[in-house]
Amino acid sequence: MEIRRIFLFLVCFIQLMTMIKSEFKEKYGIIRSCHGWALNKLPSLKSFLRENATDYDVDVVYPGGDPVLQILDAYGNEIEKIDIADKSSDQLGQLLEEKGFGKIKY
Repeated sequence: MEIRRIFLFLVCFIQLMTMIKSEFKEKYGIIRSCHGWALNKLPSLKSFLRENATDYDVDVVYPGGDPVLQILDAYGNEIEKIDIADKSSDQLGQLLEEKGFGKIKY
């Protein structure tokens, strides 16, 4: 009886650890953009954010300020910050792919 409990515990523990590891991300991408009126001056960025950004594994926020791709590690520390104001939609998609934020598969 005791061996069964130990075996059941080990199986549950292994499944739990597998689930945790699959949910863990080593890095996160956040596209921080300017507000609507300033975004109107950047039509290719505006188009990408409205039409394509949700296809990629990044979060999009509009706190104001210069548009950037911010890459964070698992603990929230900034690894890299890239200015994206002058990028076209194709360049933005390529940049996200290069940085490891591929398209989400539904």
